[in-house]
Amino acid sequence: MMLKTCVRLLLIVVLSAGASARAATVASWTFDQFDGQQRQIESDQGSGLITLAEAWVEAGLSNPKGTVVNSPNEVPEGSAMGLSGMARNGQFFELSLPKSGHGDLHVSAALRRSASGYTAVIISRSIDGGKTFEDLEAWAPTGTWSRHALDLGQVPSEGRTILRFTMDGATSARGTIAFDNLIVARQVSPSVRRREAGRSD
Repeated sequence: MMLKTCVRLLLIVVLSAGASARAATVASWTFDQFDGQQRQIESDQGSGLITLAEAWVEAGLSNPKGTVVNSPNEVPEGSAMGLSGMARNGQFFELSLPKSGHGDLHVSAALRRSASGYTAVIISRSIDGGKTFEDLEAWAPTGTWSRHALDLGQVPSEGRTILRFTMDGATSARGTIAFDNLIVARQVSPSVRRREAGRSD
């Protein structure tokens, strides 16, 4: 009897812990409205802005078919953001976020590359508005759509966070990588959600 009671209590604790924090979307991009020419792309949900470096001229941009992998809210597949060109190895785009508030941030996206496309996407983070960047991780896309994710941990709420995605490893002018369903979210506990809902600012 004592053992059964302990097991029940353990299950309650585990389930309560799992329900104590939920992911809240900070910003997400499905790229369904991307026409292969824009240099700045506002988020579909939340608040965020993607800015492509100047080297991403029209010849290096495209809007190939997207995927449902990592799709927010089960959005059907549409377009993706395509980047190409061996000459643009080392080039990047930046994702700017507002003040993050409370909770651990994480970023995820669906990626796919062509045979001669970029083999690495290096993710760097700035918490001082772009003055300095710290390399965090490198994603290795493949020839099929796959989900990639990175836990960013706690980010100071007083600073503006910028994520930089740098492409490398393309071996031809037509080598391409495609991004779709790029999501930045944060884990928020119920107590924090109640405090934020009650704020007037």
